[in-house]
Amino acid sequence: MKLNNLEFFFVNSPIRAYIQEKYELPILMNMLTSKAFDSVLEIGCGNGNGTKLIKKYINPIHITAIDLDEKMIQIAKRTVQDETTTFKVMDSSTLDLRLMILRNLIP
Repeated sequence: MKLNNLEFFFVNSPIRAYIQEKYELPILMNMLTSKAFDSVLEIGCGNGNGTKLIKKYINPIHITAIDLDEKMIQIAKRTVQDETTTFKVMDSSTLDLRLMILRNLIP
């Protein structure tokens, strides 16, 4: 979903980053059956803050982060400057994950 101006403001606020790290991340960590991953696909990466948290706390070898909004991908690329992370403008509803894995599009 592309964001309107109000949504864009709230998604990129420090309050949102705080909520992601202090509330959402612990829930994610409790849901994981493993803490070791070669690669992670982050759908709806937004400004890249969640990508930074994945890198910091899970530390996979590679992250592919996608978002529908090109503006958010540009912000994410500035937020996370890391050779092990790939950002792509992509609509997740069109993904065929099995095919992507077979073709090594998701490392």
